[in-house]
Amino acid sequence: MRIDDNRIPDLRKIPRKVFFHLGWLHGFQEAYVAYRHLKDAQSILIVGETSGRDSYYLRSYGKWTVAMDIVAHHHIPDLVLGDANYSWPFVSQSFDAIVMSEVLEHLYNDILAVKEARRVLKDVGTLFVTVPFYDDSIFHARLHSPRTIQTMLQVAGFRIHYFYERGRLLKLANVIEKVMALHYRIRRLSDKTLDQLESYHPLLVRIADWNLKQPPMYRGLLRAYPGGYIACKKGPFLDFNEIQGEWFKVGGKAR
Repeated sequence: MRIDDNRIPDLRKIPRKVFFHLGWLHGFQEAYVAYRHLKDAQSILIVGETSGRDSYYLRSYGKWTVAMDIVAHHHIPDLVLGDANYSWPFVSQSFDAIVMSEVLEHLYNDILAVKEARRVLKDVGTLFVTVPFYDDSIFHARLHSPRTIQTMLQVAGFRIHYFYERGRLLKLANVIEKVMALHYRIRRLSDKTLDQLESYHPLLVRIADWNLKQPPMYRGLLRAYPGGYIACKKGPFLDFNEIQGEWFKVGGKAR
């Protein structure tokens, strides 16, 4: 999945407050996959941005980002207050791309939110979504499986062109992060100006690239962070009533 280019992110502009959300494998991988799918986009809307992770990582590559959230976060530039459950405060076809990372499971009006994303997205734009699977946290309004999230996106008028279920390496994230921290401290002995995220970044990229090639693993000791990354374009609206009608024609029996 990796797309090689010559762009080097300007990571020194990322605030220390945001480092925690980028300096570990799970958080970094989400931001990294988003960038890889949106690398040709210039204007990007990030919906549900609380940490600043996606805003700052995409800006480090020269992207222009706008964030929308239900509460103010003063460390996030160009933040617009708005509730994704209702009409979004943007004109139609405003953005080249939209990121909704770990957001849809928090929304009761999730189908309306996805349709609003379609409205404000340019015709050739990309919607990038991540969701957890089978997570009934008290903070979640929806419980998604790989099938339900893909169907919902298609009902809302999107055509999925990339779908990935998180790989097994995330279970080893704590060990990997300790190794990276040790490597950074050793390098700092000879270079006091070395930035921690710049030190971590090449290794995080290599690990993410390897992990994204692995099959999902949910059972036993390797079960960790089940969920998916999805990139989609505008497409036809899927008629879900037709699907339901076919189901009930055979008495609700699976075929």
